[in-house]
Amino acid sequence: MELVRQWMLSVTCAALMAALADGLMPKGAVKQVGKLVCALVLLCAVLRPVLSVQLPDTGQLLSGVRGKVEDSRAGLEQDSEQMLKTLIERECGAYIVDKAAMLGAVCRAQVECEADATGVWLPDRAYIAGLLDDGQRKELTALVHSELGIHPECLVYTGGE
Repeated sequence: MELVRQWMLSVTCAALMAALADGLMPKGAVKQVGKLVCALVLLCAVLRPVLSVQLPDTGQLLSGVRGKVEDSRAGLEQDSEQMLKTLIERECGAYIVDKAAMLGAVCRAQVECEADATGVWLPDRAYIAGLLDDGQRKELTALVHSELGIHPECLVYTGGE
């Protein structure tokens, strides 16, 4: 409450001094410049409490925000990579099922991906479950190896003859 009283007193004093100066100034350009100076002095008296407010250290505030942004970005990148891996695995599995259907076989396929040295997800292993005869397995193995790059030794067949 004391701060408000002091502020009101300083604004009142500034207003009285501005009025007194305005009354003592001669007419003309001097009076116009004097009014401008008085208005600025009064404005400073009114804004003094606002200007004296100490703001928190913005550097610390920004570094905290920057750290949170970095953590969020890292989490999003990791989530994005996992989603991309899952998508590639599903699409490759669907590709194998489609190729098997073209050969006259019905199956399910699950593909596992591994990241190469550059971080690109590549199909590495496939599990194929269904009734495929030896000819269909041989053709499907050749297709999967040539089209997806999965080595024949990394194809695991279950079910069938």
